[in-house]
Parts: sequence; structure tokens; C-alpha cells
Amino acid sequence: MCDAQVVVYENDYEGETIGGGFPAWNWGGGGADHTATFADYDGNIVVEHRSNVVGTGAADNRFGSKWDLTLSGNTSTDPSRYTVSFDIRNVQGGWDPIDLQLFVVTEEQSGSDDNGYGAAAASFSQADGWVHVEYNLADLNVGWWQGQEWVLNKQRWSLEVGMPWPGLEVATGTTFEQVWLMDNLKIEMQLPPMVDLTLVVNKDTNEIKIRNDSGAPVSLDYYSIESAQSALDPAGWNSLDDQNYDAGVPTDYSNDGIVDGADLGVWQSSYGVDDMADANGDGQSNGSDFLAWQTNLGALPTAADGWIEGGGANASVLGELFLNGASTLGPGEEVSLGAAYDSSVFGTADGDLEFHVSTGESTTLGMGAVVYETGAVAGPVPEPSTFALGIATGVALLSLRRRSGV
Repeated sequence: MCDAQVVVYENDYEGETIGGGFPAWNWGGGGADHTATFADYDGNIVVEHRSNVVGTGAADNRFGSKWDLTLSGNTSTDPSRYTVSFDIRNVQGGWDPIDLQLFVVTEEQSGSDDNGYGAAAASFSQADGWVHVEYNLADLNVGWWQGQEWVLNKQRWSLEVGMPWPGLEVATGTTFEQVWLMDNLKIEMQLPPMVDLTLVVNKDTNEIKIRNDSGAPVSLDYYSIESAQSALDPAGWNSLDDQNYDAGVPTDYSNDGIVDGADLGVWQSSYGVDDMADANGDGQSNGSDFLAWQTNLGALPTAADGWIEGGGANASVLGELFLNGASTLGPGEEVSLGAAYDSSVFGTADGDLEFHVSTGESTTLGMGAVVYETGAVAGPVPEPSTFALGIATGVALLSLRRRSGV
């Protein structure tokens, strides 16, 4: 598995018109007004924030800007995967150093309240020159006044950079011109590590399959499929839970519903020959599988010994997990999830599905590739069973297929 960074927004302002206004809510407070324009500074175009400060004795003097951004490719909802960076320079004025604060906010839908977090204020001295700052969104812990429910996979974000509330006191009769600059704004997203499993989506039949396209076995103990545009069909979803896929105690090699002497016979005939008594998913029937059988002798399966649907399945997310084990797909092997895709949302175009997977190797959730295909499948798509509204705690039905365990 590997990680990568992608840029979801970037602006060095070199394409802007010098003297043009910075498109933002450029606010001021108390005796501080505020003008923000694009300016030439040492041959580079930057955003210049300028305020004529007139002291009144009140402690409410401050200024800053709040503006909207349109991001692209920001698919994650995890704050820890985003970093915001830019350059700041305090040029002149009576505030030396000047305290500035970043807020990052989103809105759940157009016209709703902004929600998000900010960083603690940082101080910038004029002697420092240009200062590069970088914030990981997971480290922002100052709540936005309207709310803190981020929706980070929305295209529209808003940033606010300015002096913190409530402001600073400036003595009556004191006046000065404060100027600070901003440049090279960038927002990056860290991609989840990639796993060697592919989500195959048929736009004609609506079937979704999980397929191992690698040359080695791959295990999974959790997956979720997400669609920002609600292109999933929970009614057509034939979950692994519905199929009783790999359900059962790993050491029930005979598939008779209990770990007993019959399983020892299977292990003896499979030892060093095949994987029919492979409890730990290493592809072999060996001594470790005997020890696992011995430890579990007399065990009966529970709901945790199979796949369990996650609650709240809807057109935006489907998912399930395997608590006490995992399923392993061999090279080229695939499993169908039924007609879980709603092709009416995107028509003939590819959809927006995301495939998140845990292989059980770490606590980090990985991402699998998503491919779209057309054409009828060779065989019929399995019909989904009754949609599960809850998880039974009784004995799970057993499949005839062996699974890996933990």
C-alpha cells in the first residue's frame, strides 16, 4: 500500500490584475478599516491587506478577510488528510508583531450556516520577513461560532484569515497604517493507501463486484462504498451478510456447524496438501491450523463469525465488517454484491463511487480502485435477500466456502 498527496486547490495569484480588488468579505472592526487588493511586491503578485487604524481607546480594533474557494478532488471527509499552507508577511504598522488566525469552514448545503474550526492565533513580526505557515485540519481546535460540523468533501470551502476576536486596544489619538501580505495559498489532500482490490461497477446491469486483480491473495475485514451524488441502491444490495459469505468458525473445517473431531479428520487429510484446513489465511494447512482447531474445540459460530451490515445503509453509503475474521480473495477471484448501483443518476457516464477497504493489516483504512464496465454479465446477477434491519445474535448460517480467521 502507498500514500500520495494531491493538490485540491492552489493559487499563487500571478494571474491576477495588479490593483484589482481581492474578492472577499474584507472586514474591519473598531477604528480599523480594511482594503485588500492584488499588489506587486518584489516582482510577485500578492494579496495586500491594508488598514488605516485610528485609536479610540476601545479594545475592538482588528481586520481580516473571509472568502470562498472552489476545490477539486477533495474526496475525503477526514480532517487529518488535509493541509492548508500559505505565506504571510507583516510589512508595516504599529502592530509588530501582529496576531493572525486561520479558520476553515464549509456549509452543508447552499445558504446554510458555515461550520468548521480555526487555529490558535500566530504572531508575525516585521523582522521575520516572509513566513510559511502550514496547518493540518485535524489540529484546528477553535470552533467556528456558527457550528463545527465540517463537510470536507464539498467543493465549496471558505477561509478566513485575520486578527482574532475581540481585537486590540489602540490609544485615543494614535493612528498608523498596518499592512500585511499573503501569497501562495495551497490545500493538499493525502490519499488513503491503495489496496489490491477493485470495485467493478456494471453500468448496464447495476451489478457491483469486489475483485482481486493482483497476483496474490488479499484479505478484507471491512469495506464501504460511498457516493456523494447518491448513486447507490440499498434495495438491490446483496451484502456479504445476506449471502452468509464465509460465515462460521474458521476451524470448522468440515462445515458441520461446530468445531469437533470431524474437523481433525479434514486437517489430517489436508495437511501439506491443500488449504481446506487453513484457519489463518496463509494458504496452507499446517501445524498452526491444528493448534487453532485445538484451541477452538467445541466452539459454535456467533454473529461476529461472519459479515455484519453497517447500520444506516442508504443511497450514499453501503458497508459491512467482519469482527472475528476476514474473507480472502485469491488472484482473479471476485464476489458479487448484487445490483447495488443506480445507473439512473449518471446515465452512461461513469459514476462517483469510492471504495474504502480494511485489509486487517493496520488500523489505516485503504482505498481500492473503481472501474466501470458495460455489457451483460455471463450469468444472472444474484437477487438480494431481505434487507437486514438489525443484526441477529443467534447462530449464523454456514457457507461451504472456507474463510480466513484471526
